[in-house]
Amino acid sequence: MAEGDSALVLERLTVAGHVDSRLDRWTPETLRVRQGMLRWASLSYGTQALHNFETAWHIDGQKLLTERGTAQLFEGSIKGSLTWDLETHAMPQCDFQLKSIDMHKALANLSPEHLDAEGRASGVLHLSRNSVGELSGSVELIFDDPGILRIGEVAEVRQMLVGNVGLELANLAMYDLRQYPFKEGKVYLESVGENSQFKIHFVRQHNRSTVVIPPRQGILNGDEARVRSLVVPTIDLTIPIRGTTFADILSLISGVRPLIEINGEQSGK
Repeated sequence: MAEGDSALVLERLTVAGHVDSRLDRWTPETLRVRQGMLRWASLSYGTQALHNFETAWHIDGQKLLTERGTAQLFEGSIKGSLTWDLETHAMPQCDFQLKSIDMHKALANLSPEHLDAEGRASGVLHLSRNSVGELSGSVELIFDDPGILRIGEVAEVRQMLVGNVGLELANLAMYDLRQYPFKEGKVYLESVGENSQFKIHFVRQHNRSTVVIPPRQGILNGDEARVRSLVVPTIDLTIPIRGTTFADILSLISGVRPLIEINGEQSGK
């Protein structure tokens, strides 16, 4: 294990199952496991942890199948099942239900200076993996309650605002989006070949107080005016993420990729 924050720590692991296999001429296709059970109290890696994981499992015909898997992640919960081909390592599409995920924690490993949110969200994660190791899928999360969205300097957002209000007031609108209270929110991420696509939809909460900023001089509807805030009532964007696969984004969110990179650097010392 690596030192410090990059260490993998597994607590209270339990594995059980009934194994049927020939000992004289063992081959993978003859392996059978019935009534399997896998459980751990905590798997910590870097700054993340997967708590109270439990699943039933069995192996039949070179396929590992899990059932009724549950765990706690990002202070919420995840549950689902999957099938894993032990020969090709392929995984047909599987579905995981996500419940009350803390979105600030889920987005912490991405780019919080560009996109962050306060609030909890629930939804579904679809995953599949082909025999050459390509992971694809989608995740849709709908916020359970009103919250706060924070958007930094994102080119696609600026382009939307310039198109809506003109160049003069786009900077003021971007300032407004640094602290954007919403009453409805949804995020959707999907794989698009070797790239990904991110969609966001938020509706502003008008009755929540925002940070008071001094008025600015600008041109509004062709007339010069002093504007304190340019409210963006709805954010509805599709952002292409070129050169970044669905697997890349999931590994960043989970913290697995930074962990592997840190381990690689330490082992090379």
